[in-house]
Amino acid sequence: MTDVPDHAASVLSPKIVAHIPNPASTCSDFQSSVPAENRLIAVAGLFNTGTNLMMKLLNHNCVMPKRKTPFQVPWGKHNPVDFRGVHFAKSSKGQIPEHFLPVVIIKDVVTWVNSMCKNPYVAHWQHKYKCPQLVKEDLSPVEVEIKFQEDKWGHRNYENGLVEAWSTWNSDWARASFPYVMVRFEDILYNQEQTVKLACECAGGHLAEVFEYQDDPAKGHGGKEGAMDVLKKYGDETKRFQGWREADLDFLSRVVDQDLMNMFEYRLPPVIENR
Repeated sequence: MTDVPDHAASVLSPKIVAHIPNPASTCSDFQSSVPAENRLIAVAGLFNTGTNLMMKLLNHNCVMPKRKTPFQVPWGKHNPVDFRGVHFAKSSKGQIPEHFLPVVIIKDVVTWVNSMCKNPYVAHWQHKYKCPQLVKEDLSPVEVEIKFQEDKWGHRNYENGLVEAWSTWNSDWARASFPYVMVRFEDILYNQEQTVKLACECAGGHLAEVFEYQDDPAKGHGGKEGAMDVLKKYGDETKRFQGWREADLDFLSRVVDQDLMNMFEYRLPPVIENR
C-alpha cells in the first residue's frame, strides 16, 4: 500500500471506498446466476479514469475460471450505462452482457476535469481561456457535447458542461439495478492489491499467488504517465487547481452531484467548503 499524501488526503478519504449496490447479495447473486466457466470481469469508466490501468491489473492478478480479462464490457467501457444490452463494441459482438461483472471506475471530479483538458477524447466544448472554463464571461455554463458513438443517439449534450457530464455518467451507474462494483481511481493508485482483490472476489475469482503491481503507462494512446507520476500529482495541491478561476470553483460547488461526492467520500477543497 502506498501512503496517501497529505494534500491528497484533504480531498479524498484515505481508505478504500467502493460502491456495491447491495453488499449483502450483489456478489453472490452474480455468482449464482452465471456458471463459473462463463463468468467475466471487465472495466467501465469515463475517459481518463484509469480503465486501462485497472484492466491490466485484473488481467495480471485476477484468476477467473478458464477466462482472461476482456479489454472492456461488451457495450463499450466509456459509454453510459444505458448502452448495456443495446449497443455492442466491434470486438464484443456475440458476448452476453449478463455474464460480465462490470468494475466501474470513478475519479475525483477536479482531477478528472483537468485530465479532460489535457486529453478531451470525443468531448467538445468552447473554452476561450485556459482550460478549464466551466462558465462564460456572463457566468452562464459552457455546454459540452460528448460523441460516445457516431450515430445521433450516441451523442449526449450536457448543458452544465463537464461537471454535469461527470455527475450524470457516474450517478446513472450508481443507480444501476444489475450487479456491478464501482471503485475509485485513487484507490487503484494507493492500494492496488486490495482494490483488485475486492473486485475479483466479487466476480468469483481470486488473486494470483504473487501480485503484479503496475506502474508503466497503461495507455497505448494519450498520456504517458505511470502510476507513480500520477501519485506525485495527487501529492501537490497547487497542481490540482492550475487554470481554475474563482467562477469555475463556484460553479463546481453548485452543480456537482453532492450525493455522489458523499457516496465516494470525495471532499471539495477547503477553498470551496469554507464558503
